[in-house]
Amino acid sequence: DAQDSRLQIDEANKQKEEALRNARRLQTQIREVTRELEEIKVVRNESLMNVKEWQTKIKS
Repeated sequence: DAQDSRLQIDEANKQKEEALRNARRLQTQIREVTRELEEIKVVRNESLMNVKEWQTKIKS
């Protein structure tokens, strides 16, 4: 009947809202991980440059 349909719609809306909250939370986590990876990449590149400089100094 109409009341059962309304309850099903309400439940579906609650599930949709929960899914949207989860998606937003995951998007935030992905942005944070991406930012951290970029920072790690910078540090790695700096370290590689330092190693190359030391190799050049050692060869001299």
